[in-house]
Amino acid sequence: MGEKQKRRLNRTAKLFLAGFCVAILIVVGKQFYLYQILQTSMILVENLGIIGPIAFIVIYNLATLLFIPGSLLTLKGGCFFGWFWGSVYVLIAATIGAVIAFLIGPYCSREWVAKNIAQNPKFTAIDKAVAK
Repeated sequence: MGEKQKRRLNRTAKLFLAGFCVAILIVVGKQFYLYQILQTSMILVENLGIIGPIAFIVIYNLATLLFIPGSLLTLKGGCFFGWFWGSVYVLIAATIGAVIAFLIGPYCSREWVAKNIAQNPKFTAIDKAVAK
């Protein structure tokens, strides 16, 4: 098997695995009522006292990884902790979520992005200019 075929098979396997994971998450979410679990966990966060903000940040990041909209949690943060502290906790949670996404992105889609850049002359020119 040639090197090109191995890369193509590797890319196809990654895309299939990513699609399969998303489908599984959707089915699990529907089956186990993730929105209701999220609602219950947010009520528990409110009752945790001083540990509540840490639990909120963890729940915010887990929900982001499970494709639950962040706006819902942002509003909950404001309701639970007030506008100032809610904003602080949401900012911390969103920053951590962005870092996680930034770290996951290059490892899952690096080859696909590199291939698309190589095929497009404009992107190739930009890539060369940035490299200089």
